[in-house]
Amino acid sequence: MRSARFNNAENDALIDGVDKFYDKLLGNHSAKTHPSEKMKIWRKVADNVTAVSGVVREVDICKKRYSDCRRCTKKKIAKQHNYKKGTGGGPALDITWLPWEEKIMQRMNPAMVQGLPASIGSSISRPAISTDIRESMEKHQGPSTSGTAHRHSRPSVSSQAQSGIRERTRKDSQEGRPSKKIRTADVEKRPKYHQPKQARMASMVSRIHTEEGNMQTDSYIIQVNGSSVHPKVLDVHVNIQSPNGIEKLKSRKARWGVRASEMSKKTFNPIRAIVDTMKAKPNPNKPMISLSIGDPTVFGNLPTDHQVTKAMKDAIDSQKYNGYAPSIGYQSSREVIAKYYTCQEAPLEAKDVILTSGCSQAIELALAVLANPGQNILVPCPGFSLYKTLALSLGVEVKLYNLNPEKSWEIDLKHMESLVDDKTACIIINNPSNPCGSVFSKKHLQKIVAVASKQCVPILADEIYGDMVFEYGAFQALAPLSTNVPVLSCGGLAKRWLVPGWRMGWILIHDRKEIFGKEIREGLVRLSQRILGPCTIVQGALDHIISRTPQHFYDNTINFIKSNANLCYRTLSSVPGLCPVRPAGAMYLMVGIDMEHFPEFESDVDFTERMISEQSVFCLPATCFEYPNYFRVVLTVPEEMMVEACRRIREFCKEHYQGGEATLDLECDK
Repeated sequence: MRSARFNNAENDALIDGVDKFYDKLLGNHSAKTHPSEKMKIWRKVADNVTAVSGVVREVDICKKRYSDCRRCTKKKIAKQHNYKKGTGGGPALDITWLPWEEKIMQRMNPAMVQGLPASIGSSISRPAISTDIRESMEKHQGPSTSGTAHRHSRPSVSSQAQSGIRERTRKDSQEGRPSKKIRTADVEKRPKYHQPKQARMASMVSRIHTEEGNMQTDSYIIQVNGSSVHPKVLDVHVNIQSPNGIEKLKSRKARWGVRASEMSKKTFNPIRAIVDTMKAKPNPNKPMISLSIGDPTVFGNLPTDHQVTKAMKDAIDSQKYNGYAPSIGYQSSREVIAKYYTCQEAPLEAKDVILTSGCSQAIELALAVLANPGQNILVPCPGFSLYKTLALSLGVEVKLYNLNPEKSWEIDLKHMESLVDDKTACIIINNPSNPCGSVFSKKHLQKIVAVASKQCVPILADEIYGDMVFEYGAFQALAPLSTNVPVLSCGGLAKRWLVPGWRMGWILIHDRKEIFGKEIREGLVRLSQRILGPCTIVQGALDHIISRTPQHFYDNTINFIKSNANLCYRTLSSVPGLCPVRPAGAMYLMVGIDMEHFPEFESDVDFTERMISEQSVFCLPATCFEYPNYFRVVLTVPEEMMVEACRRIREFCKEHYQGGEATLDLECDK
């Protein structure tokens, strides 16, 4: 290989064109610019030019900073393009320039046009080359070889340049002489003010190597090296790779590769995992009674109040709530919730309320704003399975603290506190409880707050069943008891107003001593923007739903659930091998199974599965709530169905019970 040299005409054409081109760029300051300053600009032009296919291997073009480039996105200057074999001289290029690419190439092509063969130079530079440079080149060399700028044009390589390069390469090869190179480093050692034209040319085009006999190439790559944000210095490369090439391009074979996300793989619902694997079929001779679903509307015996439905109709007829609302809810709707829950100990304003798509989303947002992947949360056991489902999908560890059935499901505070560490993000308190139906006393809640205060851990209070208690005034919200522990309280319309499908929930931000501060509030707002808020029609009806629902509606609902709870507890307490725990609120009752007296069943899952196949009664096994050897009963079914279900459960246990006379374990209700 041997270096190719430019003749004087080519040097003059390129240098004169460069001067004119940058005079235009520099504007009025050009005349005042010292030649040495111009050389500083152009010393960065074309650090490496080596040959491929007899002429050029790689070109590094100007690295000067350009303001036009800053408006581009993360795209590359150009894309990879394959040759399309044509007829005659060199290969044809298939290059599509974007408008901003043309602007960049107008500034960068001048330094490389002369160094490239005509077949390459015209294809790259013809659409973009500066008029000043083209005029200068034509003045010294004559008109360009290609009359029309087209990306598929195939002008032949200059016969003069090609024959000269081949001849010099052949002579050097025959005589065994090494290739001569023009090195930029040698030129730069000279004083900047006294560099001859040939040296100035060498600073822009440092070396051109040739390869004998190989005039076929595969593809061109034009790219910008730099970060995804707009780089301060552009480093443009034109790579021309040969078939035997050093860097053979491998085309990607298109094929489908759709995979589930890691988040979806981590998401796990214990209830679905257990229930979906149960293969029992109901007894065809007995109608199915489902005591497993926590939806009070399933059997149609607990409709919402007519004032609630009227409020929805009025909101629809008003035509005011058909569009998008703010992601956190209408200001007026948030004021309604704040007014309903505010109290002297825990005052609330509209800014303290985030409306959500049901209480489930309220819990999701609260967890997402408080916990990072790798942290942990404390969750009651037994407890609502959604806590674990949401936490695992977020990469948050779940630690279970125990509830004591012997004490009406109060929290084992010592156990809970022992689980706290420096990675604990929050403690979830569910009161009234799903699945236990328990209601914490004020004294017990104060002890919970004391533990959180001592450990400096915020509380997420799930109070969706708030006020659904069997004794009037027995429910105590947690936030008013806190003086220094910040609380996110979650609630909604679903249970108390018996409309779970309307998906209206909320988060109440109780920020004691500004511990949450601006960051948690803003975080909740940003998270709420993922789905743009709950149903606007329900928001529009919220004022009338809250203010016009009569008290007797709430009382009738509570009295019905309480009646079913007493009936179920009384009946199952006398069943051998069962130990129900009396509920005080919500819609559920937990029943313990003395598995020693039912040896044919391996677990509560087996027990409930056999009860389906033999008695057509479906109760949810408490393994779904991380608490084996219990099952949960939903108390919202019609009274006659509750009576029949309890009769069948008694019959089932009587048939499978083993171990002598049954004795009532009074401890289970203390």
